[in-house]
Amino acid sequence: MADLTSFKVVHASVRPHRVAVLVDKNDPDWQDTSLRVIEFYARLWGGAYNLIIPTDGEHLDERFCTILETFDPDCLIAYRKSGEDLLVSHPDQYEKKLTESVDNFLAQTSGSDRDWARAEIDRN
Repeated sequence: MADLTSFKVVHASVRPHRVAVLVDKNDPDWQDTSLRVIEFYARLWGGAYNLIIPTDGEHLDERFCTILETFDPDCLIAYRKSGEDLLVSHPDQYEKKLTESVDNFLAQTSGSDRDWARAEIDRN
Protein backbone atom coordinates (compact mmCIF):
# COMPACT_ATOMS: atom_id res chain seq x y z
CA MET A 1 0.00 0.00 0.00
CA ALA A 2 1.31 3.47 -0.92
CA ASP A 3 2.37 5.87 1.80
CA LEU A 4 -0.04 8.80 1.42
CA THR A 5 1.91 10.99 3.81
CA SER A 6 4.97 11.38 1.55
CA PHE A 7 5.21 14.26 -0.89
CA LYS A 8 6.57 14.29 -4.39
CA VAL A 9 7.19 17.28 -6.59
CA VAL A 10 5.73 16.89 -10.05
CA HIS A 11 6.49 19.39 -12.78
CA ALA A 12 3.80 19.82 -15.38
CA SER A 13 3.42 22.42 -18.05
CA VAL A 14 0.91 23.17 -20.72
CA ARG A 15 2.19 23.77 -24.19
CA PRO A 16 0.67 23.41 -27.61
CA HIS A 17 1.50 20.38 -29.70
CA ARG A 18 4.35 20.92 -32.12
CA VAL A 19 2.94 19.99 -35.52
CA ALA A 20 4.64 19.56 -38.88
CA VAL A 21 2.58 19.10 -42.03
CA LEU A 22 4.11 17.53 -45.13
CA VAL A 23 2.86 19.07 -48.39
CA ASP A 24 3.48 18.12 -52.02
CA LYS A 25 6.32 20.28 -53.28
CA ASN A 26 5.09 19.80 -56.87
CA ASP A 27 1.59 21.05 -56.11
CA PRO A 28 0.76 23.79 -58.65
CA ASP A 29 -1.56 25.31 -56.03
CA TRP A 30 1.04 25.24 -53.24
CA GLN A 31 0.14 28.75 -52.09
CA ASP A 32 -3.53 27.82 -51.58
CA THR A 33 -2.50 24.54 -49.93
CA SER A 34 -0.19 26.41 -47.56
CA LEU A 35 -3.06 28.74 -46.65
CA ARG A 36 -5.26 25.72 -45.81
CA VAL A 37 -2.49 24.41 -43.53
CA ILE A 38 -2.10 27.83 -41.90
CA GLU A 39 -5.89 27.91 -41.33
CA PHE A 40 -5.56 24.52 -39.61
CA TYR A 41 -2.68 25.82 -37.49
CA ALA A 42 -4.73 28.87 -36.48
CA ARG A 43 -7.06 26.48 -34.62
CA LEU A 44 -4.15 25.13 -32.55
CA TRP A 45 -3.28 27.68 -29.89
CA GLY A 46 -3.02 30.39 -32.53
CA GLY A 47 -0.83 28.30 -34.82
CA ALA A 48 2.54 29.77 -33.92
CA TYR A 49 5.71 27.72 -34.19
CA ASN A 50 4.43 24.94 -36.45
CA LEU A 51 6.04 23.82 -39.70
CA ILE A 52 5.07 23.27 -43.30
CA ILE A 53 7.53 20.86 -44.95
CA PRO A 54 7.65 20.35 -48.74
CA THR A 55 8.21 16.80 -49.99
CA ASP A 56 7.71 14.71 -53.11
CA GLY A 57 6.05 12.01 -51.02
CA GLU A 58 9.14 9.83 -50.89
CA HIS A 59 12.08 12.05 -49.98
CA LEU A 60 12.82 15.06 -47.82
CA ASP A 61 15.56 17.52 -48.60
CA GLU A 62 18.39 17.11 -46.10
CA ARG A 63 17.84 20.66 -44.82
CA PHE A 64 14.25 19.83 -43.90
CA CYS A 65 15.34 16.59 -42.22
CA THR A 66 17.62 18.67 -40.01
CA ILE A 67 14.82 21.14 -39.27
CA LEU A 68 12.42 18.33 -38.40
CA GLU A 69 14.96 16.65 -36.16
CA THR A 70 15.60 19.92 -34.32
CA PHE A 71 11.91 20.85 -34.14
CA ASP A 72 10.98 17.36 -32.83
CA PRO A 73 7.27 17.52 -33.73
CA ASP A 74 4.65 15.80 -31.60
CA CYS A 75 2.54 15.21 -34.73
CA LEU A 76 3.63 14.70 -38.32
CA ILE A 77 0.77 14.99 -40.81
CA ALA A 78 0.68 14.44 -44.57
CA TYR A 79 -1.69 16.93 -46.24
CA ARG A 80 -4.04 15.41 -48.80
CA LYS A 81 -6.09 17.68 -50.99
CA SER A 82 -9.86 17.41 -50.89
CA GLY A 83 -12.77 18.67 -52.91
CA GLU A 84 -12.78 21.78 -50.74
CA ASP A 85 -9.26 22.59 -51.93
CA LEU A 86 -10.49 22.39 -55.52
CA LEU A 87 -13.50 24.57 -54.63
CA VAL A 88 -11.27 27.26 -53.13
CA SER A 89 -8.50 27.17 -55.75
CA HIS A 90 -10.50 26.43 -58.92
CA PRO A 91 -14.25 26.92 -58.42
CA ASP A 92 -14.95 26.43 -62.14
CA GLN A 93 -13.25 23.01 -62.14
CA TYR A 94 -15.05 22.10 -58.93
CA GLU A 95 -18.41 22.99 -60.48
CA LYS A 96 -17.62 20.90 -63.57
CA LYS A 97 -16.58 17.90 -61.46
CA LEU A 98 -19.65 18.23 -59.24
CA THR A 99 -21.97 18.37 -62.24
CA GLU A 100 -20.30 15.27 -63.73
CA SER A 101 -20.66 13.40 -60.43
CA VAL A 102 -24.35 14.32 -60.18
CA ASP A 103 -24.95 13.25 -63.79
CA ASN A 104 -23.18 9.91 -63.18
CA PHE A 105 -25.19 9.31 -60.01
CA LEU A 106 -28.50 10.09 -61.72
CA ALA A 107 -27.61 7.80 -64.65
CA GLN A 108 -27.10 4.91 -62.20
CA THR A 109 -30.20 5.49 -60.11
CA SER A 110 -33.79 6.05 -61.00
CA GLY A 111 -36.17 8.48 -59.41
CA SER A 112 -33.53 10.56 -57.65
CA ASP A 113 -34.03 14.26 -57.34
CA ARG A 114 -31.24 16.29 -58.98
CA ASP A 115 -31.19 18.99 -56.28
CA TRP A 116 -31.02 16.40 -53.50
CA ALA A 117 -28.25 14.46 -55.28
CA ARG A 118 -26.28 17.64 -55.90
CA ALA A 119 -26.57 18.74 -52.26
CA GLU A 120 -25.51 15.28 -50.97
CA ILE A 121 -22.55 14.95 -53.34
CA ASP A 122 -21.44 18.52 -52.62
CA ARG A 123 -21.70 17.93 -48.86
CA ASN A 124 -19.60 14.77 -49.09
